Amino acid sequence: MAIAIDSSSTGSANPGTSVTVAHTCTGSNLLLIVGILTNDTTDKVTGVTYNAVAMTRLASYQAVTTNFFGFTYYLLNPSTGANNIVASRSDSGLIGCMGASYTGVSQSGFPDSNASGTDATGDFSATTTVVAANCWLWANVRSNNGTSGIGAGASTTIRQNVFTNAGVMADSNAVVGTGAQSLNFTVAPGGETYWHGVSFAPSVASATHRGFFGFMGM
Repeated sequence: MAIAIDSSSTGSANPGTSVTVAHTCTGSNLLLIVGILTNDTTDKVTGVTYNAVAMTRLASYQAVTTNFFGFTYYLLNPSTGANNIVASRSDSGLIGCMGASYTGVSQSGFPDSNASGTDATGDFSATTTVVAANCWLWANVRSNNGTSGIGAGASTTIRQNVFTNAGVMADSNAVVGTGAQSLNFTVAPGGETYWHGVSFAPSVASATHRGFFGFMGM
């Protein structure tokens, strides 16, 4: 079963102790993946839920010289239907949330790969080393460049943004090869950026038999 985008959503609070984002999941072999953004000197995100089910934190990452954090949370096999993503923090402050659900995703071995990094030179790539065949890429990225937002470069589809495109969530919108693979972004020089990239593999329908012609080699 091939991976496909299901739906995406976004919301923010400034200030707030939480943000609630309506998100609808449909289909089978689902993955819900969420990018969280804050402006803090320490990690203040206390958790993320979907339909009151706790999501798993995959990674947290911080810009090198500026006070903002990013986080990636995920949930395999989320409830279908219209529900809420709720991201909470320990005190009142800025919090942004971007979610995307995908169908046809392997329900084991997640993530296929993931990596994070920072950049301060302008245009940049979120690169991770893909292991399985027919994976998709996803990324949560943020820039503190106040003169322009983040744009999509080659082989990259932006699904949602927060804070006037200062934070974006994107994917490959197609399968990628194995080895080092990238999502690519444009941004004016002069700001610091962080990114977290993730690859995830497709579900594979298991065949318990091939049928008569399959066994006969026809």
